[in-house]
Amino acid sequence: MSDHGITIRYIYSACIVTWTKDVRVLHDPWFTEGIYDGSWFHFPVVTDPVRSIGDVDMVYISHVHPDHYDPDFLKKYFEIYGRKEILIADHQPNHLASKMRADGFKPAILREPLKVGTTTIKIIPHRTGSISDIDSAVIIRYFDGVREHMIANANDVIFDDPMIALMKEHAYQPDILLCGYTGAGPYPQTYFDITDHRLQQEAERKKHAFFARYKSLVSALQPKKSIPFAGKYVLGGKLSHLNPHRGVADPVEILGFDQNAIVLADAGGKISTSDLRPSDVRVEDTKKKIFPDEYRTSQTIPWTTSG
Repeated sequence: MSDHGITIRYIYSACIVTWTKDVRVLHDPWFTEGIYDGSWFHFPVVTDPVRSIGDVDMVYISHVHPDHYDPDFLKKYFEIYGRKEILIADHQPNHLASKMRADGFKPAILREPLKVGTTTIKIIPHRTGSISDIDSAVIIRYFDGVREHMIANANDVIFDDPMIALMKEHAYQPDILLCGYTGAGPYPQTYFDITDHRLQQEAERKKHAFFARYKSLVSALQPKKSIPFAGKYVLGGKLSHLNPHRGVADPVEILGFDQNAIVLADAGGKISTSDLRPSDVRVEDTKKKIFPDEYRTSQTIPWTTSG
């Protein structure tokens, strides 16, 4: 794989490492099990995420949700590789900055594009005018002396029309677009009795609503290649029996309707803007491994607790 562009290595969920000849950036590392009050876990487990990630120059955190901002992992990572500059979006109020400072970090709020050699990093905050605004996307550009390379990490931003227009202004026709394809949350699995036939209907409706969002963004930005990612988790413990009813898709389902989509393999799948040829991809739906026909018995999830 050529190193004359921007290389992306996928680790897990929203965690990727991107690099050019100028700078190496870690995005949204989450590896602490049991976030959201002991409910969210990884599957398959990345056994040594620090080693999978390797040394980087800086870290980008998109927003404050614990599957994107994992202070415990960051501290462990910094113990091995030393403190890195943490880049975050400019929001008012800035909930992520406040939380990071309380956790002992000193984030750099990126108000203007950051230039490192011929690489430019630009963070796009998602602003709606609400005090609850937290999300952001990041655009990385690299000039190799002949042409400009561009990737856009749109993460799991909820793309309303103003945000799509803003992304189109700053990241139209990127070489690679990384973006959400599914949605988490308690609906519908905690809103219906598990025997209610409407539960699975709502799960399917939710899944396809997020597919529509994905299609809308891809259609607007027209990337050469798209990588559906983020939102990859399973429920554990007393909630494990709800996994099949969450309406959460596997990214390989996107391959059924987006011929330019790529699903990189966990803990090391790579692609470069120089040739757009991935190494180590995944085409099998993970859910088939963890939720076979007998998944309705909670024992199929190894971390399930009784009672």
